Amino acid sequence: GYTPPYGFGVSVNPIAGFQAISHSGSGDGWGAWAAYLADHDMTIVILTNRGWFWATDLGAPIVRLLMRAPDRAPLERLPLTDIEQRALSGAFEDGLFEIKVAVEADRLFLDNPPFGDPIEFWKQADGAFLAKDRPDTFSLRLVGDRLELDWLELRSYFERRPQ
Repeated sequence: GYTPPYGFGVSVNPIAGFQAISHSGSGDGWGAWAAYLADHDMTIVILTNRGWFWATDLGAPIVRLLMRAPDRAPLERLPLTDIEQRALSGAFEDGLFEIKVAVEADRLFLDNPPFGDPIEFWKQADGAFLAKDRPDTFSLRLVGDRLELDWLELRSYFERRPQ
């Protein structure tokens, strides 16, 4: 019922609003990211001397700078509806990760231990939920009864875990 924007190690998700083909990876003491913006015949490569590397934290601002695009607009923090609170709260899985999503006093948190500390998301006017501290790296959408999480250049499709 959906077409993932990732396969064979390559993503076709936009970066900073520009269509891109990209891939990232990291390990103990290194991180790397490459993106090709075909419409602009531009390739960007980032290599780092550090462990876990959230490539889009650095890659998206570099794309904006090179493309002379405006900085990301400041995030809004819109209130969650009762329906959103019920639909988003709970335990979910995508076949690889098990996540927990919690709403606390109108604040939305996603907890996936491999990602580190829980990530706070803010609802935006377009209905997307963006990570408060990493809006270029993590976004969450509710599509029907399924959660879609974009992280780095990947997209995970989460289903609610049975209770």
